[in-house]
Amino acid sequence: MLQKFFKILLLILLLQLPTRSNAQSLAAGDTSAEDMVISYNIEIKTGLNRTSIAETYNGGNKTVFISKNKTRIRLLSLMRIESLFFLPGADSTIHIYQEKESAAKANPRKVSLSNWQKLNLKYDSAYYKPVAGESKKILGYNCKKAIIYLKDGRTITVYYTEAIKPLRAICEPAFASLPGLALEYTYNYKSGSSTYTATSIKREMINPDIFLLKGKQPSHLRL
Repeated sequence: MLQKFFKILLLILLLQLPTRSNAQSLAAGDTSAEDMVISYNIEIKTGLNRTSIAETYNGGNKTVFISKNKTRIRLLSLMRIESLFFLPGADSTIHIYQEKESAAKANPRKVSLSNWQKLNLKYDSAYYKPVAGESKKILGYNCKKAIIYLKDGRTITVYYTEAIKPLRAICEPAFASLPGLALEYTYNYKSGSSTYTATSIKREMINPDIFLLKGKQPSHLRL
């Protein structure tokens, strides 16, 4: 059950991959050469009358590390640490790895494109509509409100800033249509909601080790 719920959290982070290609060009939707670290607080709410496993993720953290053509998205909770790596290959394509850490070891694995495609079907044809007259400041940035509509009828409420370029669509498929970076968003699902709110944005050099997988690095990566 825990593994099933954590997959729900990851769905917000997953990519949308076109069926006609095995990888995405690094040039497409590239953000900026400047290193950046964005941290989000995670708040989980459920509609259940009893305490659930989902609620153990309250107060967790999502951190996005961006350095040129490399991105790492890390989820930290009381239960585990899990990361998604989007790393450049020698042929200028992106390779995706998932790494689950425990007290004993980390277990990186390459994710097949077919599995990613299945997980991201809900983001096909996702689109957003701005909410006129509604905005707020987050970390000093003016953020506009919008609603993202998914084809299964569910929605994501988002506040985004146009002052910062969005992540590449391969990293944040749900927000691919937004003209800026999402600094707060609430993903609504049947039994509750997950809200991510940015708590810090740092523009600083990132230690290259952040993008290294545990153990021997695959030879096809260009790090």
